[in-house]
Amino acid sequence: MQVRGTSNGDTFGLVTTAWERPDFVSPERPVSYATAIAFYNNESVENLVKWKPETAKFAALPLEKFIFKITGWDVTRAEDQQDAHGPLTRDTASKWKKGALQRFYYARLKKNAPRSMSKKKNARPALPH
Repeated sequence: MQVRGTSNGDTFGLVTTAWERPDFVSPERPVSYATAIAFYNNESVENLVKWKPETAKFAALPLEKFIFKITGWDVTRAEDQQDAHGPLTRDTASKWKKGALQRFYYARLKKNAPRSMSKKKNARPALPH
């Protein structure tokens, strides 16, 4: 809402929904994308449940799906690709941190990724297409 007085004593008012605070976080996404990525790279489901006990009902989900449930961010996609619905690509996975890619590898193949492999080589079996 904007209100302005004029020199002749009239008052002018304008109400619009076209403006947001620059630091505004929508209710569907209560934290920033960077925070969601930090959760994925540094936290476990158990620690996140301790932080937000009401999320315990999602604790059986894989970490990336758990983070989506509590933050609204898909940490397996870039911030500007949140609306993408296609399959994940190797190019996307190669930009993740090594620990994130190793967790994804384990979730997909039910075995640990070889630590001596590069991120690119770890992405190949986890994302064959």
